[in-house]
Amino acid sequence: MILKEHAFAKIKADAENYKGQELHFKYNVGRNKVENLTGVIEGVYSDKFRIRRTDIAAPATFSYADILTNSLEVTSLDGGEQLLSYEFDTSKKIVQL
Repeated sequence: MILKEHAFAKIKADAENYKGQELHFKYNVGRNKVENLTGVIEGVYSDKFRIRRTDIAAPATFSYADILTNSLEVTSLDGGEQLLSYEFDTSKKIVQL
């Protein structure tokens, strides 16, 4: 399990590792709507990453929070293995005085 304080740093580092690979992205747009797209991670920034889509010319940008909240699923094209999937420790320590 990853501590939530280190969650974005871990997601960013892993997204950097998949940079340049063609991947499948399934994005929960809301209201039971899902967008499926295929693309390559071309840029990894402090709070988001950018995808060059292979199906249309328009790029897509996602935040690390999209992965953290399970709004975005990233899978490999060849084996269908889910990537950038984490289990975070969200428990809070309670201190009694």
